This record gives sequence, structure tokens and C-alpha cells, in this order.
Amino acid sequence: RDAVHGHRRRNLTGLVVLLLVGALSAVGCSDGRDVPALCDAYSAFLSARQEVRQLDPESMSADQVEAAADDYLAAINSLQQAADGRYAAPLGVLEEAVADVQRSAANVPSDSDAATWLPLVRDDLETAAKASASVTNQIGATCPSA
Repeated sequence: RDAVHGHRRRNLTGLVVLLLVGALSAVGCSDGRDVPALCDAYSAFLSARQEVRQLDPESMSADQVEAAADDYLAAINSLQQAADGRYAAPLGVLEEAVADVQRSAANVPSDSDAATWLPLVRDDLETAAKASASVTNQIGATCPSA
């Protein structure tokens, strides 16, 4: 009788362990439900990023650069919302870098030519480009088909 009882106890213990592992796995994978939303936002971000990369700041006014930064910030904010706290550090760095571009461009008098204001914004643009590369490296692993 003790052997049968001990066998049942081990089976019950094994079942409890399996249930706990399954429950914890489900909690750990709950982000998987958000991956399609994240990847959709990431795809939109990549489109906005490509539009920004195709711009030639030397042929634009500071107002146009500011408007492009506004649009890019909107895509970054949408991606942050879809990420729901994931990738917070690289997205925060990118958001700040693009906001710096936006602020720098906003402080340029509207009649200034690019030769005057572009050197002031160039560092911000380079920082934003590096931050954008970091975001794509990190989120791209989760959304490789985006």
C-alpha cells in the first residue's frame, strides 16, 4: 500500500510541476500575442524611416526638416505604444535624438539657408541615424519579415 500511495504522490507532484511550468510558460509567452501589433508598427516605422533617409537636408528648409522630424516622431511613438515597454531604452534614445533634430530645426529662422543651419543640426541627425540603427537591430530580430 505505501508503494502505491508513494507512486500516486510522485505522479501528483509531477502533474503539479507540469501545470506550473505550463502556466509560467503561458505567462512568459503572453508577449507573443502582441508580436503582430508590434511588427505592424515596426513596418510603419521602417516606412517612415525610409522616407526620412531619402530626404536631402541640404535642399530643404529648416521648416521642412522640422515637419519630417514630426512625422518620424509620430511613427516612433506608435512603435513605442505597440512595444508596450519592450525596447524602451533604444526607442527612448531614438525619440530623444529625433526630438533634438526637431528642436534644432524649430529654432532656425525661416529665411535661413541650409549652409547656415545644417551644421547645427548635423550632429543631431547623426545621433538619430545611430539610434535608428540600434532600434532596427533589436526589433528586427523579433519582426524579421517587416
